[in-house]
Amino acid sequence: MLSSSKESFSFAVIGKFAGKRPSLEWVEEKAKFWALSSPCMISLTIKGHFIFRFNSLEDKTYILGLSPLSLEKKKIFFLPWSPGQDEMAWPSTAPVWIRLAGLPYHCWSKHILFSLASSIGQPIKLDDITTAQRILTYARVLVNIDLSKLKPPIILVDL
Repeated sequence: MLSSSKESFSFAVIGKFAGKRPSLEWVEEKAKFWALSSPCMISLTIKGHFIFRFNSLEDKTYILGLSPLSLEKKKIFFLPWSPGQDEMAWPSTAPVWIRLAGLPYHCWSKHILFSLASSIGQPIKLDDITTAQRILTYARVLVNIDLSKLKPPIILVDL
């Protein structure tokens, strides 16, 4: 059903999957489980992105806050939609959770973890378990990473 274009895109978000794009039907099925006040309309664009049209600002804000969202090991990144957005280049940076494994116990401070994570990108925050030092197997740090640059998978630290 077609409605006023301007109104139907008032609370729209555009989503882009990292890697191979799943089908529209697959995305629609996953979206049924999101905690939304009402179902959203999902459309596939010519560039292979998805436009999610929500019925409220709250739902739009909620989904933007989840970006990047993992759906069965597929990551989708969300941006607020604007006219021409599908044709525009996507930002090359994204927040990504990284793991720093095998660290000596005396390295478990925000300052040291942020210093180590800064070799990959811009540290944003530690996860709650890392902050509380509850599991000392690995530290998780949310880092804003430039996805256009290749980074080494291993960082050697001389302590």
